[in-house]
Amino acid sequence: MNIRPTAALLIVLVAAATTSLSQTPLGTAFTYQGRLKSGGSPANGSFNMDFKLYPVPAGGTLLASQTLPGVSVTDGLFTVQVDFGAGVFDGNQRWLDVTVDGTPLSPRQELTAAPNALFALNADRLDGLDSTAFLQSIPNPLTLSGTSTTHIIRGENASSNGGASGVYGLATAGTGFTYGGRFESASTVGRGVFGQATAATGFTYGVEGLNSSTSGGGVLGLAFANSGATYGGRFESASTSGCGVFGSASPASGVTHGGRFESYSTSGRGVFGFASAGTGSTYGVYGQSDSTTGLGVYGRAGTGSNWTNFNAPAGVWGDAADGNGVLGTGTNGTGVAGVSTFGRGVFASSQSGDALEAVASGQNRTAVYGHHDGATGPANGVLGQSASTGGRGVFGQATAATGTTTGVWAQSASTSGRGVFGWAFAPSGNTIGVFGRSDSETGYGVYGLASAISGTIYGVAGQSYSPSGWGVYSWGNMGASGTKSFRIDHPDDPANKYLLHYAAESPEVINFYSGKATLDAAGEAVVELPHYFAKINKDPRYMLTAVGAPMPMLHVAEEINEAALSAGATAGPGVAAPICSFRIAGGAPGAKVCWRVEALRNDLWVRNRAEPVEVEKQDLERGTYQHPELYGQPPEMGMNYDAQHERPSRARPDRPAEAMERSPAPRPDHDASASDAPGREE
Repeated sequence: MNIRPTAALLIVLVAAATTSLSQTPLGTAFTYQGRLKSGGSPANGSFNMDFKLYPVPAGGTLLASQTLPGVSVTDGLFTVQVDFGAGVFDGNQRWLDVTVDGTPLSPRQELTAAPNALFALNADRLDGLDSTAFLQSIPNPLTLSGTSTTHIIRGENASSNGGASGVYGLATAGTGFTYGGRFESASTVGRGVFGQATAATGFTYGVEGLNSSTSGGGVLGLAFANSGATYGGRFESASTSGCGVFGSASPASGVTHGGRFESYSTSGRGVFGFASAGTGSTYGVYGQSDSTTGLGVYGRAGTGSNWTNFNAPAGVWGDAADGNGVLGTGTNGTGVAGVSTFGRGVFASSQSGDALEAVASGQNRTAVYGHHDGATGPANGVLGQSASTGGRGVFGQATAATGTTTGVWAQSASTSGRGVFGWAFAPSGNTIGVFGRSDSETGYGVYGLASAISGTIYGVAGQSYSPSGWGVYSWGNMGASGTKSFRIDHPDDPANKYLLHYAAESPEVINFYSGKATLDAAGEAVVELPHYFAKINKDPRYMLTAVGAPMPMLHVAEEINEAALSAGATAGPGVAAPICSFRIAGGAPGAKVCWRVEALRNDLWVRNRAEPVEVEKQDLERGTYQHPELYGQPPEMGMNYDAQHERPSRARPDRPAEAMERSPAPRPDHDASASDAPGREE
């Protein structure tokens, strides 16, 4: 037979400044509970029990005893009231000896807090006052002070129970700005609250705050000084894999926040992340989302009216003195996604390095994706600007050595938007609105595709307002698989029609010069060509047309001097070339003759570069067609075929795979109207 005893004690101390305490003392009895077994099974029935009190675990002097006959035991459990009277508990250790129906149970059981607390009946003096007077003399509020270098107040609790507390403060009022505990420090380097979890392992917390309110906060930190580098809350971790701050919102639904930070200062930061190590793969702010439609970092800037300079609101601002202002990596999603009502979804600035760098490692992923949801207006999918006298509004580079690569690829779904809009607004310098580069042997620096099969569309359109500028200019050869024409407003109906004229084509690179000559009394004339003719031409050909009447004897009597052409070909810059001319004869005196001279180009560009007529297709172009449909071939046989860029059956070009999978819909905190913010007019 054995007993598993339990003991419980509840002590309640109530203090009030305006009411007196009850004068009825506690009794000397205490509750004793146990589990009685007989033969290894729970006992049932009535048993006689003897309880004896000793000051030592074995032997010793009997201090008190009590016999309780006929104790009822049900399913092994029993509860009794044991009363040894006053005076036997003086704060020293005590052991309880139990006998059931004459059978002693061993060993003796040590009595802990519950019975020994009865000694408090003898503590009738506190600071020279009885208990009632002492409690009534406590000031409200109570202020404790001292000069200790350690702790003025220190609470300890050795219990492993999850609800145990070293210090417990409770504010029971249902309203008002109450505090369960309030701590302050006036030191210039002090802490109002310092929490430290010293255990070397386990999920420990220096400070943990809980809040049951539907709109409350687990922890509220407030730094209300109007100046200085203050912190509402400051958290640090010395672990090589720890977190200075860890916020977790555990509900699986709802607009929850793992951490939420706000700043009301006109130059403050809602969140400031600082990785001060001089080396290593550190992060000032690191965001991660495992959701299939989530965002690692989401930044949103409110409505603003000035977004042409650095004072504009920015959803995310990245600034690097010598590195990456914002580095977004999307393994299978979006590296960085930003939304702004009328500012910048993402704004990055760097003084020496890459202001914004995004890396996408998965197939068919997009490192940087610019999307504007506006269906009308001058919307910009991506807007690039450069204020430098030698900068680029947008710089795109495809570094792959092979393949149909693209330096810049962008698009806009707006009826008047831009897939790419680049603006270098410096009034001087060699600036570039959009710069595209491809290092591939079959790539494109800039590739323009207009996929509609009807209408007046443009793959690439260039415009220049300067009367001496160029809408489109090539520093190298220009080519076209179709016709080459110029287009003007039709002089008969300029508002409704165009007039097209087409360029002549030849397997030779030919210059031509033409004019009219009036014959002298001998029926002859000498035609002088431009002074630079000999420097850029060779192998001239002639045509003469009589004006007014037939001149059957009209002919070229003297050709352009070959020696003059040879001298011109070797004359360098600043060296005058011989004047080239030819003589007309055999015409009627005083008659007019129209003449034309064609010559092969012979300038330095042509001399240093071959101008082939028949060319073998090379590399990826071999076996393909520029226009496969003309030869009854499928689109896949086209040399420029790209399934991603191929025109779909819908009315507008398809978006990239990533855009189809997840169009940037308004986030939970985002007003849908924010996507309708107007684009920037140039």
